[in-house]
Amino acid sequence: MLLGTTLKMFLVVTMQKARERYARMSEEKKMKLNAKKRENYHRRKAEKQATDVTMQNPNASSVIAATNQTPLSVLSQGVELDDAGGDWLRRNDTYAATARSKLKSAN
Repeated sequence: MLLGTTLKMFLVVTMQKARERYARMSEEKKMKLNAKKRENYHRRKAEKQATDVTMQNPNASSVIAATNQTPLSVLSQGVELDDAGGDWLRRNDTYAATARSKLKSAN
């Protein structure tokens, strides 16, 4: 019981010190800290999504490698979005347009 109480008090004191330290920070330093936290959040989120894709499809390593870069990082490297391999999404050579009237009559 004493250990639990001591641990709780330690956590309370630690959190209070962290709050006071953040309150003393300059606005510029707070902005940098928050930007770093956002960047790490998005990096971890992308890593988790890549891991989820790998677990669903173990042969997806090439897909993960292709999607591991965000569009912003691709653009910063001087690569156009069409050059990044996205044009295959809009291309279907076997597609044949069918009028709606033909579709209704087939049903």
